[in-house]
Amino acid sequence: MWSSEHLDLDAYLSHLGYEGDRMPTLETLRALQRAHVLTVRWDTLDSFLYRQVRLDVPSVQDKLLRRGRGGYCYEHVVLFAAALEKLGFRFTAVSGRVQLGADSTHPRPATHAMLIVDLDGTRWLSDIGFGDSPLEPI
Repeated sequence: MWSSEHLDLDAYLSHLGYEGDRMPTLETLRALQRAHVLTVRWDTLDSFLYRQVRLDVPSVQDKLLRRGRGGYCYEHVVLFAAALEKLGFRFTAVSGRVQLGADSTHPRPATHAMLIVDLDGTRWLSDIGFGDSPLEPI
């Protein structure tokens, strides 16, 4: 579903500096989220400049890893989801509303992408594409 067959997992993990376990565990998820948030750049330049933003794995991998560019939440989620899928994690993509600075009487649209990862009967929110994302799943 996430086209993980197009992801060069070794290149992704090398970019993160990740050399840990590749089993789908909470410890692995925590380590990957921390490494992704601290390593993969975040920006919204392309959308502000009205440039096309491609969300296929090869394009996102090229932009964020090979060219070292930043991306916004949807790009980060495509890359992270492809990696998680390849590692055997079970998860669901969800959208959310960024309420920071919003007027509580007028909710903002659901424009933010995240993942809900299922591990041992517990659901973990993995938000890796917010710019100042949490370093661990919630």
